[in-house]
Amino acid sequence: MGMTDVFIGLVILVKMVIDRQTIVAFDLGLETFIEMPLPDAILEYYGPYSLGVLGGNLCFVTWVSDGVCEVWVMEEYGVAESWVKCHVFSRFSDNACLFGFTSRNELLIEDDDCHLVLYHPVADKAKNLEKYCPGRFGANRIVEYVDSLVWVAPNAR
Repeated sequence: MGMTDVFIGLVILVKMVIDRQTIVAFDLGLETFIEMPLPDAILEYYGPYSLGVLGGNLCFVTWVSDGVCEVWVMEEYGVAESWVKCHVFSRFSDNACLFGFTSRNELLIEDDDCHLVLYHPVADKAKNLEKYCPGRFGANRIVEYVDSLVWVAPNAR
C-alpha cells in the first residue's frame, strides 16, 4: 500500500516495508531522497491511511479501528520527533475515505454511500455535498485549486 503526494517541492511517497512504515520524499530541487519515519504510536496500525497537508504542515491520517481516525501533524518538517497527534475522530465508518483537508482545515470525506462530506472538526458538524456533486462520487484523488493568475483588464479604447 502506498500513496504519493506533492508538498513544497517534494514528491512524497508513503512506503510500507514489511514491518516498518516510512515516508520517502524526493526533493525536486536537490534531486535527492529523504526518508522520514512515521510516529512510533501508529506503527502498530496497518489500516487505510492518507498523507496530506494540514495548516501548512505535512500530516498523516490513519484509520485505527471501528471508524476511529487519527490525524498526526509533523510540526517541524523532517524531524521525526515533531509528530503530534492533533485530532481523533470517531464519527465515521471503517469504509469512509478521507481525501484531505481544505484550506479552512475541514476534512473532505467520501462516505459509505460514495457521497462527498465536508466535516468541520471544531464545530463537530458534517455537511453532505450531494447538492454540489449529485449522485455517487468516484474519484481516486482530489487536488486543491489555487488561483495563480492575475487578471489583466483589457485596455479601454
